[in-house]
Amino acid sequence: MRILNALLITTAVVALVACGDSAYGPDDPGDGGGGGGPAGTIRVGSGIQYVSAHNGTSNPAVDTVAVGDTVTWTWRGDLPHSVRSAGGAFAGSPTFTGNGTHRVAFTTPGVYQYDCREHGNLMTGRIVVVGAAATTATAADPTGDTFGGGGVQWDVTSLTIQADTADVTVLLDFTADLISPVTGDPTAMVAFLDLDIDQDSTTGVRAIVDDFRTDGGSTGLGTDYLLNLGAYAADSTVALISVEGVEVGRIKPVFTGTRLTVRIPKTLLGDDDDGLNAAMIVGRTGGPTDFVPNMGSLTLAR
Repeated sequence: MRILNALLITTAVVALVACGDSAYGPDDPGDGGGGGGPAGTIRVGSGIQYVSAHNGTSNPAVDTVAVGDTVTWTWRGDLPHSVRSAGGAFAGSPTFTGNGTHRVAFTTPGVYQYDCREHGNLMTGRIVVVGAAATTATAADPTGDTFGGGGVQWDVTSLTIQADTADVTVLLDFTADLISPVTGDPTAMVAFLDLDIDQDSTTGVRAIVDDFRTDGGSTGLGTDYLLNLGAYAADSTVALISVEGVEVGRIKPVFTGTRLTVRIPKTLLGDDDDGLNAAMIVGRTGGPTDFVPNMGSLTLAR
C-alpha cells in the first residue's frame, strides 16, 4: 500500500449550501459565534438555524456528549421549528411555534444527524456521542513548530485517542478554527492518520507520516490502517484503508472550532483490543505543515 499524494494533490471536495440568515433576540447567540454554555444545549432562534450554546456552531450545530448525557433543544421566536432525527435514530419533537423544549438522552455511542422538519437541509445539526473511555492517551505538540512553504500553516496542539468498548475516538486540536475540505476552500486542513493496532513495528507498512516529515525522525510505526483525511466523498466521508490497500469502511470526521473528532468503530479495526500506536501529519492541499507527536508515536496501552 503506497498512498503518497493526498497532502500534495488537490482533493475532490463538495461545496455545501450556505444556510439562511438569522434574527436572534438579545439573549441568543448570533450566526454561530460565541457559545460557552453546556455541551448538548442547542438553541433554536427566530431564524432558520440551530445554534450550539456550547461552541457556537450553527447549521450544522455540532455537540459532543458522553453516553448517558441528555441533549436539550430550546425554542423561541415566531417561526415553526422541530427536531427530526435522520433515519429515526432517536425520538423527534413536534413542531413548535414560540417557546418550547425537547430533550433526548443518548445511550449508545455514534454520530446522530438531525434537521428541522419544516426547513430540511437549511437547518441541520449533529450529535456526537462518545462512550466512556476505557483508555485514553494524549500527545501534546508545541505551537509554532509548523514547516513548509507559505500559505495557511495548520498548527497542531495535541492528539488524543480514546478507546471504549465500541469505538476508537481520535481528537486532534489546533491553534486556529478548522476549515473542512468539504467547503471547497483550498486552504482547508487535510491529514493522514497512521494506526499500528498490533503495536509491532515489524508488521504493516512504513508510516505515511514518515514519508512526509522533514526532520529525519521516525514514528517507529508499522502501519496497519491508514485514515485518509485528504479525499472526501460526496457524503463527507473519508476512507479507512487496511495494510492490504483495501478500503474497509468510511468515516465522517466532525469539525468543531479548533477540534477535529473522528470516531472509528472497532469492527472496522478487527475488534481491536484497545492497544494501538498512532501518529498524524496535517497540512493543506499544497503540502504538509505539522505532525504529531514530534518524536515516535502516541501509545495507547492495552
